[in-house]
Amino acid sequence: MKPLILISNDDGINATGLRVLHDSVAHLGDILVVAPEHQCSAASHAVSICKEMLYRVVTKDGQLWGHALEGMPSDCVKLGVLTLADRKPDLVLSGINPGANIGNNILYSGTVAAAREGAMLGIPSIAVSLNYFRHTEKERHFETAGEWAACLAEMVLQRGLPRGVVLNLNVPNVVSSEIRGVVISRQSRSMFLDEMEPTHENGEVRAYRNVGKVMMEEPEPDENNDDVVLKHNKVSITPLHYDLTEHHFREELDAWLREHGRES
Repeated sequence: MKPLILISNDDGINATGLRVLHDSVAHLGDILVVAPEHQCSAASHAVSICKEMLYRVVTKDGQLWGHALEGMPSDCVKLGVLTLADRKPDLVLSGINPGANIGNNILYSGTVAAAREGAMLGIPSIAVSLNYFRHTEKERHFETAGEWAACLAEMVLQRGLPRGVVLNLNVPNVVSSEIRGVVISRQSRSMFLDEMEPTHENGEVRAYRNVGKVMMEEPEPDENNDDVVLKHNKVSITPLHYDLTEHHFREELDAWLREHGRES
C-alpha cells in the first residue's frame, strides 16, 4: 500500500504554495489535502471548540482534489487524521508558506502549527516555507521549496522521526541552481518589530492594524541560526519539538522552592 500523505497549510485551499507542494510530492504516495477555506496566517495553534465548521469538497478537472474547512490549520489536520483519512497518514506536510517561518515567528505560524498538530497525533510532520519578502520581491520560487520538500519527505517516509519532532524546512527564494547548501539549523531569536497603525474616524481612533515588517535579529547570532543560514542562500532545516519545558532550569527552580521552605 502506498504511503498516505496529508497536506495542509495556513494560506487557504486556493494558495499557490499548497498546489505546488501537492504536485511536488504526488509521486511519493496517496495524497489527502485538507486546508482552511480562507487565509489563516499567524493563526498559531488555535483550534475551534464546539463551533460548527463549514466544509466542502474541492474538485479539479472533475476529480476530487481536496477538502476545504471553515476552520484553523490545526482543525484541518485534526479533521483529516480523525475523520477523512481511510487510514492513519504516514506523513503530514504543511505549506508552502510564502514567507520564512523562523525565529520567534515559529510561535505565531499557522504553517508550523499544522505540522505540530500532526506530530501531536503521532505522525511524522514537516512544515515548508519559502523565504519570500512580499515588500521587496516579486517572483516566488515555490518550485525550489517543492523540490526540497519532496526530498525531505522521501527521507522521512523511509526513516520516520522521533515522536514529537517536527521538521521546520525553510528554503531561500531562488532557483535551485543558486542554493548554496543545507544546514541543520537552530531556531534563532529574531522577531518582527510590531508597529500599531491607527485608523481614525472623525478625529478619533477607531481601529489598529499591525503593520510591522522590520526583522530584529540577535545581537551576536550563531552561524547555524535559521535566519543566518537563509541569508547565505542555504536551506535551513530545524528539528522542533512541542515539549516547551525548559529542562535545564528545573533543578534551579526546585532549589528556589527549597530555600523558601516549599519542597517540591
